[in-house]
Amino acid sequence: MDESLRLAHSAEACSRTNGATPRRARPVEVQISTSEYKISPLKKAARELLGYPHPRRVPRGVYVEQAIGISTDEFTRAKDSGVRYLRNVFPLIELGWDRTRCADYLAERGFGETVKSACVGCLMWNLSWLRCLLMITVR
Repeated sequence: MDESLRLAHSAEACSRTNGATPRRARPVEVQISTSEYKISPLKKAARELLGYPHPRRVPRGVYVEQAIGISTDEFTRAKDSGVRYLRNVFPLIELGWDRTRCADYLAERGFGETVKSACVGCLMWNLSWLRCLLMITVR
């Protein structure tokens, strides 16, 4: 979308919400890549580890615990798996560790500066970088 059109659209949306800034929806590409490349493969692997690959039914009470490294800074991202056979646990939240504490822990063990993780192919992270690159190479 053209930048001026996008800004006009944003201004119009703000006027419809009594001046409040509307919450931006997550890009569809992000939701699809998270589901397709992260969530679905983990659920599939959990079923296979349990010995109940799709379409076999996993019996009630049989489950795998999946540890997910979400720190206290992002506790709102900690979600239930949505299926009975996979239980998410969040050890960093249980320890009360924020991102700084995690980085300190890694540095104490010789890992130096650890960058925040993100999918390198994710459009959400790469579009602004790509725009800058195009501006530099086109000029």
